[in-house]
Amino acid sequence: MNVLVKNQSGVPIELSALELLAKFVLSREEAAAGSEVSIALVDKEAMRALNMRFRALDSPTDVLAFDLGDDDELFGEVVISPQVAAEQAIEAGITGTEEVQQLLVHGLLHLVNYCHESEEDSQRMFDRQEALIREFMDGGSV
Repeated sequence: MNVLVKNQSGVPIELSALELLAKFVLSREEAAAGSEVSIALVDKEAMRALNMRFRALDSPTDVLAFDLGDDDELFGEVVISPQVAAEQAIEAGITGTEEVQQLLVHGLLHLVNYCHESEEDSQRMFDRQEALIREFMDGGSV
């Protein structure tokens, strides 16, 4: 499993921790050994441009996930805005790092076919997101 993390946001973030979390999530979700995922941290303006281009929404969002593979492979990208995450973290009473971690898990779950189109799907996805983060924080390993 190959995970590449690139920080273009200007916000200092421990990239190795995000890589470890991504590998943990992908292993728990039984992604194939040949899976490839890139994680891009971008500033608010870049995220706004991506959100406009791919979702026709002229505002920055927190996370976008792009499935770039075919049905038999996991090949994708998760894009996160640490600036948007920091704003949301204040509202949620958590750190910016914790919010970025939650967004990473959320984006990865989208890549392995979780969605939140219905209330039932949303509950399933967010329950799984919380369980994965809790297990990782409790010392889970890849």
